[in-house]
Amino acid sequence: MSQYLLSLLKSYEKNYNEELIGLKKAADGGVVEAMLKLAAWYEFGKEEDPNVPVSKDTNLAFHFHHLAAHAHNVEALYIIGAAHAAGTHSLQKSYKTALDYFAMCLNTSKIFLSNIDSKNLMNNPEDQQKYRLLASAAFQGGLIALEGGHGLGDPNPVKAVEFWKVASSLGHAQSMFNLGVLMLNGWGMGEARGRPDVGGGIRLIKEAKKLDSKLGWPPQIGNLTEEEVDEVIKSAEIIRNNGVIEDVAQIVRVAKKRIQERSKSESASRTTTTTSTSTASHIDNAPSTAESLKKMTKKKKRKHRKHTHDDSTLTPSSILCYSGIIMTTAILGLYLWKRLSSQG
Repeated sequence: MSQYLLSLLKSYEKNYNEELIGLKKAADGGVVEAMLKLAAWYEFGKEEDPNVPVSKDTNLAFHFHHLAAHAHNVEALYIIGAAHAAGTHSLQKSYKTALDYFAMCLNTSKIFLSNIDSKNLMNNPEDQQKYRLLASAAFQGGLIALEGGHGLGDPNPVKAVEFWKVASSLGHAQSMFNLGVLMLNGWGMGEARGRPDVGGGIRLIKEAKKLDSKLGWPPQIGNLTEEEVDEVIKSAEIIRNNGVIEDVAQIVRVAKKRIQERSKSESASRTTTTTSTSTASHIDNAPSTAESLKKMTKKKKRKHRKHTHDDSTLTPSSILCYSGIIMTTAILGLYLWKRLSSQG
């Protein structure tokens, strides 16, 4: 634990031995607050804070968190899930168990999420903390689902989409970006599996970039200008409405061709008597480029189709490199410190 967090711990002026006995009795009686405080005490121990009356014991810390989790406490559910995901507290890393706890964490909070008000949230630090915790649970759930292994089996992009949709609804920028990339490539789309939603994916990525300016573009569209990106979205919608399976590389080529045609037409309109209105209307419809893409893609089978892109195409595993696993120990440390300082 960092010295910064330790410096924030409150000093207590109580008889901690008596309080320890009382807390254990309360925990045995099902009092969740007592379970959580005991868990925090054993997580830190007097080795890290002299005011804590017990020695550090991560197994006991896990025990009391586990009790609170099975009493449906959201914070404890998250902490147990994170411990299984990271393999801490003498646990063997288990992504399957972690996903179960992250899912329980989110399901337990459905009423909270359905009643949340953005204005009230800004004025309620406890609700803000819970909101961030739920977004983190959904984000990490998506990451480990996409990674697979550790008892989970093969990577499961469908499950990743489920978690990242929840995190995206909570305004989590990285989850929005990840979900956009999956849509862009047609990964994990359920019944539409293997069928990309290029326009929808790019729109979601744009929203993510507005929330987090550090996010970039995925390699498939990373070299495009803003005008070209917008044109890709428009072209993708034309193709999708025609019932044709979308291919990012082909749509990018069509979008660039449409821009070139429009540029040439606008240039020609300044030197001819043709009205700019009729010229723009002709170019916007762009039947030739849309129809050519339809012909190129119509021949390809819609089921079990292999998408081929250039060498810069993202793969599901590379999303993990973009995202990075959240440092769960730092998050847990923050929650534990807040619990110690608020329950003194």
